[in-house]
Amino acid sequence: MSKDQAEIDQLVLTLAEKHLLTLENVDQGMVSAYHTPIEPRPKTLSRICFILCASLKKKQKHEHVFQHTIGRLNKLTRVLCDFDPLKIIEKYQKGDWEKMVEAVQEEVMFEKEPNPSERSVIPQFCKGVLSAAYFFHQFHKAQDFYEWVDSFKQDEAMRLDLPNLLSQEVHGLGFALASDFLKEIGYFGFGKPDAQTKAIFSELGLIPSGEDVDEDAETFEAIARMARNTGRTVYEVDKIFWLVGTGYFYKHGKTLPSPKNDFIKAAQAMLEETDEVTDTAPNE
Repeated sequence: MSKDQAEIDQLVLTLAEKHLLTLENVDQGMVSAYHTPIEPRPKTLSRICFILCASLKKKQKHEHVFQHTIGRLNKLTRVLCDFDPLKIIEKYQKGDWEKMVEAVQEEVMFEKEPNPSERSVIPQFCKGVLSAAYFFHQFHKAQDFYEWVDSFKQDEAMRLDLPNLLSQEVHGLGFALASDFLKEIGYFGFGKPDAQTKAIFSELGLIPSGEDVDEDAETFEAIARMARNTGRTVYEVDKIFWLVGTGYFYKHGKTLPSPKNDFIKAAQAMLEETDEVTDTAPNE
């Protein structure tokens, strides 16, 4: 691409928003509703833990199974002790994920038998919840956790360290879901490099390609770069491309046909056209 990267980022983001507005009954106000999280900076560790659990169940291919067997996350409120980390570790010993699976089965799933494999969705989710509870237990209150997170913002080079560290502490979280969790509690400098955004950015050449490329890290940085180049928050950029990729307007209870493929074709044509204009323009 011969255009300046900032110009490319602005063109692509603008086009992405325009494609969202072509969807039935979608207007700018509806899109703008996704520019901020539902609950930034929760005031208790229980709410922070709840949001982390919400990110955990978004793991690729897990959310569909979770929805089919359990449904909404708040159905686990009793089993998971109101998502209070201290109460969770009092009820379930470290590593005792099987007891948690049994409790989920008996109190929430009823006739739906979980897959007995340790690597299946519900056991993996329970392992994640239990490890999260033990991780959060080191903080006395929500502010202590925020101060710990804020310590990573002092150095730009440490920004990638935080989701990596969280992914090591919480079983099954991973870099992308750790980034998702951080943005959903109000850290607007973190975007989730999910499958949809990675695919879009790769198709448009917004991230490098190749076998040795860390697509999560590259997409994470590309979202941040686009935010800087367009004067938007990382959260906004993240949500715009996620909506383009999924068509899921969850705040409005709507799932619409994704404009992803049409958007990619239009963006590729637009970028090729602007390259041709630049290449043929006379020198001043």
